[in-house]
Amino acid sequence: MEYRWPGKKIRFNNDYIQLTVVLSRRLISNLDECVIVARGVNGADEPLMAKLRVELDPNPVTRVDDSDGGSDDDDREAAKRRFEDEWAALEELNGSEHTPRLLGCGVIKQDDSMPCPGGYIRALIMSGVPGQNVKEILLDLEDGERVMIETQLAKVLEYMRLQGWSFVDPKPGSLHWDRKNRKLYLIDLGGAVPDGGGEAVGVGSRIVKSFMITSKWSRRD
Repeated sequence: MEYRWPGKKIRFNNDYIQLTVVLSRRLISNLDECVIVARGVNGADEPLMAKLRVELDPNPVTRVDDSDGGSDDDDREAAKRRFEDEWAALEELNGSEHTPRLLGCGVIKQDDSMPCPGGYIRALIMSGVPGQNVKEILLDLEDGERVMIETQLAKVLEYMRLQGWSFVDPKPGSLHWDRKNRKLYLIDLGGAVPDGGGEAVGVGSRIVKSFMITSKWSRRD
């Protein structure tokens, strides 16, 4: 049975966060993790967002034969490294005005009410951002909105590049669009890689187009 996160309270740094709406959920089987992005509130009922990397098996059976030559230890180190990279990216990109503000981060031990008692939850707690997930409204975006989204997306990705980061996991679900204020937010930095930045990013760059915002497949007609 699939675990229900909405309504769940998680103790975090002498406070708690209560998840209200799950925005996305993704299984990463080779890392034994489920990655969840959710809206929630803290103990003072202030809005926030949470990115949770939930361990699914704290005691996996050791693999004897692995086709990619890896090991469970390699996978666990990769999971930890992804978390640390995203943590660092959020800290360094606070000045972009197009990413959530990092409020806290840490590792939580799952209790008996959680999917994998004894396993970890690597948590990034961020400020709430207005708007809707682009994945949910993609088909209904007006042409002018699509242009604004791509323009602002190129701006934030170029800001990332200048800080020494690139982005390698483009998908509409990583974006929030505030229609009222015409402002874009990159809410999921799981695709951030500290590789020196590479080539300058503009509206016509491949990475921007890979988000499929202006693709014909993102329209109703």
